[in-house]
Amino acid sequence: MGSRRWEPGSLVFQGGTSLHLAHGSPRFSEDLDFLVDSSLRLDSLSTALQARLMAAGWIPADTKLSVSKAKEGGSLHSFVVSVGGEEVIGAVRVKVELWRTAPAAVKAVHAVVSPVKLATGPAAGMQAFVPTADLREIYVDKVFALAARPYLKPRDVFDLYWLAEQAGQDGLQCTPEALELRLATYPNESAQEWLEKAKERMQVLPAAVDAVQADLARWLPSTWQVKSEDALRMIDVSVAALSEGCAAMEIVAEHSAGPSP
Repeated sequence: MGSRRWEPGSLVFQGGTSLHLAHGSPRFSEDLDFLVDSSLRLDSLSTALQARLMAAGWIPADTKLSVSKAKEGGSLHSFVVSVGGEEVIGAVRVKVELWRTAPAAVKAVHAVVSPVKLATGPAAGMQAFVPTADLREIYVDKVFALAARPYLKPRDVFDLYWLAEQAGQDGLQCTPEALELRLATYPNESAQEWLEKAKERMQVLPAAVDAVQADLARWLPSTWQVKSEDALRMIDVSVAALSEGCAAMEIVAEHSAGPSP
């Protein structure tokens, strides 16, 4: 697994970090999020990754790289990559999450092989070509996540706003088929449960201006000064996206319920 060349259909890079590294979003992120073909074996991945990173030669001499033991939780396989040292203040920690997904569901994700390039740090200039979810897919992921999370994550609000800005007049759509794919990927969620959470989140979002503004200050460069009116505009975009998502998920819920007796 450590030596293979990844192709669309076996693995897809997604989430906020993919927006930043592959699509040009200004928002910083801390996790690496992937969909992977559930038929692949992941048990030796963290060990292979540690060996590969150590051999790359860019780890500073006064630091040590470590990869935690992988954790299993349902369809999620995750581990943490850390770089730190006794004489170094603080440490870099990156959580890697791999969501095991049915092969057909992974193949259904629209992905392109994108260059992912590091702009700063000891590994600046290093790049890899990774199958990455396109903006349409990430938009649906963000709509789904904004409601499904047990808490409001302001970064989802920014990502939806940024995605809408990139799409312009063409727009991005949240279709029933796309949401069905998310329900298959994250089986702990049902259509009806998601709808209830989405409607509740739409009610609380307008009052979250201060929380969104404060949180985004940590994740955006200094050139992005988010004012109250900016946060409110971002929230309006998220409420509209959730409303569209609810309309699509209602169709999914009707199909799931089957015909009336």
